[in-house]
Amino acid sequence: MRLRLSFFTSAAVLVIVFGSVVSANAASNPFGAKTPAQILALATSAMKSAGSFHYVSTDAYAGVVQITLSTDSSLTEGVQTQKLGGGTETSRLLGKTLYIFGDKTSYAQDFGVKNTKLANEWVLVPSTNKNYANIAIGILLPSLLQQIKGVSALKDAGVFKINGQEAVAIRGTLASSSGGSGGSQTLYVSTTAPYRPVALTDSGVVSGQKVSSNVLFSKWDEKVTIAKPAKFVTATSVTFP
Repeated sequence: MRLRLSFFTSAAVLVIVFGSVVSANAASNPFGAKTPAQILALATSAMKSAGSFHYVSTDAYAGVVQITLSTDSSLTEGVQTQKLGGGTETSRLLGKTLYIFGDKTSYAQDFGVKNTKLANEWVLVPSTNKNYANIAIGILLPSLLQQIKGVSALKDAGVFKINGQEAVAIRGTLASSSGGSGGSQTLYVSTTAPYRPVALTDSGVVSGQKVSSNVLFSKWDEKVTIAKPAKFVTATSVTFP
C-alpha cells in the first residue's frame, strides 16, 4: 500500500468504485447513543477478532486512478499485488521479513529505476532499506488498524448502503503527513454484528496534488498462509533504489 491519506470522496466516485452507494434512513442506525469513537472501537475490535481479511483498493491522483492493490492480510503475514502504470509488483510480508517481485515497468513506475537487474525475481528488502516502510505499509492487519485509528474530530456521517450492505459512516480528520496536508477519512461500519468495516475512503493533498483512496473489505477470517520464496536475492542500497 503505497499511499494512505484521507478524505470523504463524493457519492459519484463511491458508486464507480463500490458499485452501489445510497443514503439509508438515519433512524435505522442500530448504534443508538454510542459515540463515533465507540463505533470505531467496535469496528477495530472486530477486525482484530477476525484476524484476517481481503481488501481491494484504488489510489487516485488528481482524479485519475493510478494504483490498484489487492491484499490478503493477517496479524503476522500478508501478500499484496500492486498494479501501477502497466507494471505489476507483488509483496510478501512474513512478520518483518519483506520480499518483492516486480517487472521492469513496476520498478520504473514505483521507484524511478529503469532497466533494473532485480526485475522478475524475488528480492529480500531489509528493514534498514529506505523503501522498506513504504512497501510494507498496509500489508499486515496492525498497520491498517494504525491508520484507521489515526484520526481525530470523529463524527457520525449517517447510514449508507454499499453494494446492498448497510453501514454507518464514521468520519475523522487525519494529521498532516510528510509532503502533504491533513485530510479526512471515512470508515463504513456494518450495522450488523460483528460490526466489521465494509469500506474505507480517504483523500488529501500531497505536493499540491489532490489524492484519494477507496478500500473495500471482504473474506473475513480467510486463511492467509504466505510462503517464503524458494529463491531470492537480497537488496542493497546499491542494487535497490
